[in-house]
Amino acid sequence: MQIKRYIVFKITLPSSFILIMFFYCNMVFAQFPYQDSKLSVETRVQDLLNRMTLKEKVAQMCQYVGLEHIKNAEKKRIANKKLSNDAQAFYPNLKVSDIEQKIINGEIGSFLHVLTAKEANYLQSLAQKSRLKIPLLIGIDAIHGNGMVKGSTIFPSPISISSSWDISLQKEIAKATAEEMKATGSQWAFSPNLD
Repeated sequence: MQIKRYIVFKITLPSSFILIMFFYCNMVFAQFPYQDSKLSVETRVQDLLNRMTLKEKVAQMCQYVGLEHIKNAEKKRIANKKLSNDAQAFYPNLKVSDIEQKIINGEIGSFLHVLTAKEANYLQSLAQKSRLKIPLLIGIDAIHGNGMVKGSTIFPSPISISSSWDISLQKEIAKATAEEMKATGSQWAFSPNLD
């Protein structure tokens, strides 16, 4: 007859806490394939697309102006009258809190005219609360420098720079613009200038 041996340990409050934390951490920090940077882009994209609902895919094409634009529009709105250049006219009856909830729900894919790193970071923190944690694309009109942001360097328009035939100058300007955009959280330059 063989005697079975069991490992027994006394369950105490500290040991039960450690066990709970171990299992919790494994659940919280588990990654889906699309979140694993070691995998190929194709594998990650396919995994993410397979996980997305149709509504989430459509939402990736929805773009809103930055929350600060909306806040300023809310302050300026007089009764129900829509003012020209008023961001509220784009989103009638939609408040900042509604847009924040849309981000958390995964219903917005990008923002335009986010002017500070603080605002960009806040928007990205809301996106991290969404089901799939897809980062937002943040774009800005940076046709001749990051001119929408106070204190940024303003350059001549791309057509003017092109007429100089100085390709290295064009690259330097593009690099400086990209660095100033990155400093405010933008990753996407709206710079159409080709006819």
